[in-house]
Amino acid sequence: MTEVDFDQTVALVITLPVEGRERIIGGGRYISFKDAEGVDSAELEFAMIVEEDYQGLGLGKLIFKHLITIARARGVNKFEAEVLPANERMLNLLRKTGLPMTMVTRDESVYVSIDLKPVDR
Repeated sequence: MTEVDFDQTVALVITLPVEGRERIIGGGRYISFKDAEGVDSAELEFAMIVEEDYQGLGLGKLIFKHLITIARARGVNKFEAEVLPANERMLNLLRKTGLPMTMVTRDESVYVSIDLKPVDR
């Protein structure tokens, strides 16, 4: 979590002040497993988490939108993730993005591939 270079690994967190200290209540990241040289056409794996008490408030959507903005600026074309089928909130968040994607269920997981190329409007 702490080794973020904003080239191959990007991480964002949302914090709240609790008893005079910052407490992380949500976060998201993407990681490229390819060499930094191949970043323009990279397909990256992403992950997000929001503490249970703060789910349903739009924090996951906010994190995801910022990750997409950063990724697009870096020339990233695709996000990939493995989501548990029981994680309906995450699957619904992804479906509501309006981005082209495929979801394939196998081996007790949903494999999601999201096309990040901007859509002409």
